[in-house]
Amino acid sequence: MATPDIGINYDDITTASGLLTTAANDTIAPELTTLYNSVHNLLQNGGGLYMIQTSPAIQAQYEQFNSSALQCVEAIKSFAKMFSDLVANLQSMDSKLAYNITHP
Repeated sequence: MATPDIGINYDDITTASGLLTTAANDTIAPELTTLYNSVHNLLQNGGGLYMIQTSPAIQAQYEQFNSSALQCVEAIKSFAKMFSDLVANLQSMDSKLAYNITHP
């Protein structure tokens, strides 16, 4: 049995876009900031884990990790925007096609 060539549910797409945006902005990014600050404070002199050479090395590695994680957050936002743009473009295309069919 063949599957349909296309199936679109605007509400499902919009929901997914919203979930991605909310997760990126309200959950993941703030948590990354909290974690970064915690690690940064930990590695300072008097912060709980300070060694004159090792702490800066750990901090540098954590900063690389944090940068990568923030890039992932931006990628999540890009997917959310792609989905919301897709809905807008498909709705516009649908309207234009319907108009062109009814006004040849």
